[in-house]
Amino acid sequence: RVDPKTATFYEQSGVDNLVAMILDQGQRALGLDLPEQTPTTMPDFALCNLETKQLFETFEAYQAAYAPYMEGNPWVAINLWRSDFLSEQLIHLKEYAEQFEDNGFNVLFYYGYPPKEEANGLFYNAEGELVPEVLLVQAGWLGANPRVNRELYETLGIPVINMMHLNKSAEEWMESQKGIPVYSRTSSLNIPEQMGMVQPIITSTKEVIASTEQRTTKYSVLFQVQRLLKRVQQLHVLQNKPNAEKQIAVIYYSHPPGKELLGASYLNVVPNSLHTILERLQVEGYDLGEAPVNETDIFERVSTHGINIGQWAPREVDKLVATGNATLIPMELYQQWYARLASSLQAEIEEQWGKPEDSYIMVWTDEEGKKYFVLPSVQYGNVLLTPQPVRGWSQDIDIMHHDISIPPHHQYVAFYLYLQYGFDADAVVHLGTHGTLEWLPGKESGLNQHDASEALIGDLVNVYPYIMDDVGEGLQAKRRSGAIIIDHMTPPFDKLGVNPILDKLEQLISEHEIAESKSIALANAKFNDIYQYAVQSGILVDLGMDTIADDEELHYLEHYIEEVQEEHAPLGLHTYGRLPSPESVEKFAQAIAFQKQDLSQRERAA
Repeated sequence: RVDPKTATFYEQSGVDNLVAMILDQGQRALGLDLPEQTPTTMPDFALCNLETKQLFETFEAYQAAYAPYMEGNPWVAINLWRSDFLSEQLIHLKEYAEQFEDNGFNVLFYYGYPPKEEANGLFYNAEGELVPEVLLVQAGWLGANPRVNRELYETLGIPVINMMHLNKSAEEWMESQKGIPVYSRTSSLNIPEQMGMVQPIITSTKEVIASTEQRTTKYSVLFQVQRLLKRVQQLHVLQNKPNAEKQIAVIYYSHPPGKELLGASYLNVVPNSLHTILERLQVEGYDLGEAPVNETDIFERVSTHGINIGQWAPREVDKLVATGNATLIPMELYQQWYARLASSLQAEIEEQWGKPEDSYIMVWTDEEGKKYFVLPSVQYGNVLLTPQPVRGWSQDIDIMHHDISIPPHHQYVAFYLYLQYGFDADAVVHLGTHGTLEWLPGKESGLNQHDASEALIGDLVNVYPYIMDDVGEGLQAKRRSGAIIIDHMTPPFDKLGVNPILDKLEQLISEHEIAESKSIALANAKFNDIYQYAVQSGILVDLGMDTIADDEELHYLEHYIEEVQEEHAPLGLHTYGRLPSPESVEKFAQAIAFQKQDLSQRERAA
């Protein structure tokens, strides 16, 4: 049985308590002539000053002792592990503070996971005003309760960014294709996602202390902390700039190229969803210009000026430019933006697609021989409607949609660099399930500027309306493009639209995508379940397939299911931000009851 006093020393931990525990044992167990030792207790959570090691229960007390305080400047709250504070592993945290303070932010350090009932003293001033604009929380599972943390974050109502520590060196991480090891993803990604954290980013690694050549400690990854700083700055702008001045890009999918193929999975994008979004933006005070905001005008403008053009119709590029509605990026300007990318990423792009000046995809040459990248677009004041570029040109576009081996071509790169540096977007919206940004080459998770997805989204706030039942691919968007997911409903179905075989396969595919982030063995087991069910159902025969050999064929099966389900949705696709009619809801409920064989008559009637 452990001695209670000794247990208290150990549980409270820290250098002082561990030394006192040894001295206490010397006094009590060995009879040495030593002073009596008392455990130093710490609260489960508190505000803390890293320089003085003081703890505070109120914001006013913290501010009074905070030497770098800049009156009138914004605050950012940074969470640290209690164990780091006790063991004085503070180098990386002080480096965070230096970056933020040098760029005009006050820093509020706190440790632990306070419940929402305790938030008033920590995050609010005496006037009851919320102090921090953003929370930066170190991912972890020890002492974390997803429900408690989620309730706190919902109460605060501010962005919570997931700062990840990697128990590897920066060099090992840079060379790794996986990024975050599979065994670490539960604590680094899964649990923080359940809490509501967004924009996961590795900010510290474990390095050997040079003076010891053996001991390790945590150091910040400077270029990652600078990327984090820029994202916080972007959120600060978004929170404080008047809506009428904000620049928003709404990205939809014209895949494969053509007027009839504008949309997303189970979502009516053009014109319905675009109309509801523009209408709400107008109500909220965004500048939409003078053009009428109605479904007819949106459909006409987008289908005429806002579609991708296939390689089989090169003259259509000339026609689009002639209308004066396309966005033109001069080759020289693109080359300046392109030079900002990591040299390793440039090398990957050029190995596949050549130099920028040799590009041919969506390139237009004027009478003087000057080259431009052409971006289809429709402008409503400060809101840009624009299709995400296709992943390839002459290749099989359906296959390339999920191909993570082929880097983006120059027009694709120009599109996202324009949003960052030309259009100066305050936020982008990827409308619906799903785009291709999160499927570009690079690390599986824990990306950096050498990975295409991370480089192209840059510091942009990426809002991503996503269908609620595609969890697996939604995680891909969160982890590889910093997506802030806003779920939308599935469309309602009647009895004719319910296909239990396809529904089961969709569920298995989603489970497989989730399993890939947890365990290779579990993912392989789910893959086998999909194959066995596909064989039993006969769907492979319908597709002319003998087997499902790899992820590429699995994605082909998945999109075949989506196409069939969409074609047999007699009640129509969902419109974002709009509830289905009561009649559709009634038919949908009847269809669900029809599919469930174990319901009683009373339950069916209800």
